[in-house]
Amino acid sequence: MIHHPENGSPALLKRRLALSRWWPVLVLLVQDWAWGFGDAWSTPHPWRQEALLDGRTFEYDETSFLQRFSFRHLSKQPAPEAQGVRGTVGSLKSKQALSKIRFRKRFPFDRGERAFHLAMQRGEDFDGYYDRQLVGFSQGLTDHWTASIRGDVAGDKAASDVYFQTSWQAGPDQLAEAAVILPDAYFNDKTSKPIEYEQRPWTFFVRTRMPLSSGITAEVSANHSPRAVVDDQRRTGLRAGGRSTRAAASLSWKGRNWRSRFTARGEHTERDFVFSGSSGPATSEFRRIYHHLGITLTRTSHPLNPTLGLQHFYLDEEGFFGTATDSRGQLHHNEALIHGHIRIDTGERHYLRPELLISRPDFRQRMDSEDWGNSESRKWLAKINLPWRHVINREDGAVLTVAPSMELHDPGFGGGNVQLHWPL
Repeated sequence: MIHHPENGSPALLKRRLALSRWWPVLVLLVQDWAWGFGDAWSTPHPWRQEALLDGRTFEYDETSFLQRFSFRHLSKQPAPEAQGVRGTVGSLKSKQALSKIRFRKRFPFDRGERAFHLAMQRGEDFDGYYDRQLVGFSQGLTDHWTASIRGDVAGDKAASDVYFQTSWQAGPDQLAEAAVILPDAYFNDKTSKPIEYEQRPWTFFVRTRMPLSSGITAEVSANHSPRAVVDDQRRTGLRAGGRSTRAAASLSWKGRNWRSRFTARGEHTERDFVFSGSSGPATSEFRRIYHHLGITLTRTSHPLNPTLGLQHFYLDEEGFFGTATDSRGQLHHNEALIHGHIRIDTGERHYLRPELLISRPDFRQRMDSEDWGNSESRKWLAKINLPWRHVINREDGAVLTVAPSMELHDPGFGGGNVQLHWPL
């Protein structure tokens, strides 16, 4: 038998103890590259009545995708199905901010297979801002299967959503879940306003994440809301209907010296409107097509972990944009964006992550609206982000990010971004 005298040496034991204390921090710092879909793509995203009738109240311009992408989540953890706080807040314009925040916590009973769940979420999509406050219960069916019922309970019972969900999870990269959501589940019975559903809304959600081979993991998710119809007599008569499908996929690969990630997202939304008036009914339609393709490549064996990425955004909207702005017209946005960053260690618990982003959007908007005007742009845009990342809780692996930025195409401050990622 070969004897290794250093195996039990005080110096080695000290190094092992230090490593055991710091490994959650090291794992989190290494994983910061693998930002996920975002909660609107990888969690249930139910149909919203205000999205159909009102539409979004904020306006896009040629910088909208560059700004939002630069404020994306920089940490993979906590994952969408995991407990914790996951938030990013950034200044988009002088009067507009990006706010995507989620809190999720499971409170187990004495019988561990049962639990109370609390989740709160704030975010935005192409139809505007939304907030959710979910409460509910889960029951473990087997070691890996769980069933749950949750509700987004509002003060106005008519606006409450009900979620029925089942999930299977055998590990962090082995999961599957499905949900059926009843948006405004009791609306026709509980509302006293002159508005009702002629065809009630539903949303169906599925997601799976699986390893395909050693070092390769795939994830797919989708939200589908079939056609729903609302008869709204509050506004001299409006009958509106619509359907929407959102899907996302990713493929992650990790080798000895490199890692890469490919992502794809898409949305297809169709709506129709009939306005009743003294001169007879008037009709309008709306269509949205969106896709996003992205790929990133990182050299993990280099001390600076250089990363290079390419993204392509495409958004095409046409028709009636909703009663909030009473806008009719067309918006077209086609943009390729290249970005790169490095990591500069400044201590055991913090580092800098400077990033350069360059894009050239093809943006065109034609609107017959007092709120939204006509605009067109085909110019180069560039921005520098300077995220400073600090591990504020070593045991949980919580990371605080503070990221000022500077615009290069129009030299000046490009907005600030604050992120908190705290697994629980």
